Amino acid sequence: MLSTCLCAKAQNRKENIEQSRRIMRHAIDSLADIRHNSVNRKERVNADMGVVRKMTDNLLDIFQKTKTDTNFVSRPDKPLTVKLKNDVSGNMIRINTVSAEGNKVDYLLSNNLRETVGITANYRGLSATLSINPKKLMGKTSDKEYIINYYNNKYGIDLSYGDIHNFYGGAPHANRSNQVRYDEARLRNLQTNVYYVFNNRKFSYPAVFTNSYIQRKSSGSIIAAASLYSGKLSGMDKISEDMGSTLTLSDITMMHASLGAGYAYNYVPNKRWLFHLSTQISVLLKKRYMLSYTDMDGERHDERMKSKFANIFNVGRVGMTYFKNDLFFSLTSVVQLSDVGDTDQYSITNVKWKARLSAGKRF
Repeated sequence: MLSTCLCAKAQNRKENIEQSRRIMRHAIDSLADIRHNSVNRKERVNADMGVVRKMTDNLLDIFQKTKTDTNFVSRPDKPLTVKLKNDVSGNMIRINTVSAEGNKVDYLLSNNLRETVGITANYRGLSATLSINPKKLMGKTSDKEYIINYYNNKYGIDLSYGDIHNFYGGAPHANRSNQVRYDEARLRNLQTNVYYVFNNRKFSYPAVFTNSYIQRKSSGSIIAAASLYSGKLSGMDKISEDMGSTLTLSDITMMHASLGAGYAYNYVPNKRWLFHLSTQISVLLKKRYMLSYTDMDGERHDERMKSKFANIFNVGRVGMTYFKNDLFFSLTSVVQLSDVGDTDQYSITNVKWKARLSAGKRF
């Protein structure tokens, strides 16, 4: 039974490849005929664009075979979407430990907000984005962040890499003016989140986050989720001293892999509004948090951080979109939270968030 299924999939893949080759050959032949028969340069350009668009549509028809219930989810009537966007993101790290006097210490590290502006063009789910960071252009920040998001009706991937500097620290509710700046602190991390949507015929993530689909009726779905995180917080010496920790920490190396589930819901009260709320809660199945510190004799030690079951990783998403004819205005946010360790000894809560304000038009 399994071999028959694999053979059928291989045959379908072979047919798709052969069909795409025929489309390419036909497009090239059509393009040559049009250029040969057209005299006017403008006519040639318009004809070329028409053939390229038809070829793209045919190829997308082959490979984008995710079927939806069009009463709930459908493609926009106009395939091209252009939107302006403004992204704001940040990191917060909350550390709980015990001081040399035996008192519990609650310390919060946060960094300056990162902001980018840009423009995105989306054609039937294929996107191209150009973004700039004004502070980076003016030399006011050295932070780096690279994010890749892919949202499909069936599954999606969030991939991000960050190299973050300029942290501030203090009590959790202290004002920025009362916090201490730590220029030597540095957080480098790589994170991947993957999800699968079970009710993908009636529920659409892209309807909210990329606007490449339209959610026509309210619907929700159970979500399966997995994540992988690797990071290192270095330059902790001054932070540990200010915290009064029993350990003179220099670095914290973090790694965890998690698996879990959640629920997502798109609420459509009328044709003009779309609201989204989802959460994915995962249990850390594999984790390795190492504390690097120096003792009184100046010797460096690496100690594995103890933790209690169950440490968690959570991804929450919210969004709202307003439509008016071919125009739309959208506000979305994604929050990622991990909680690892033992609050009686040493624990770390890591929060990463991103918010996006966008306005677009379909053509």
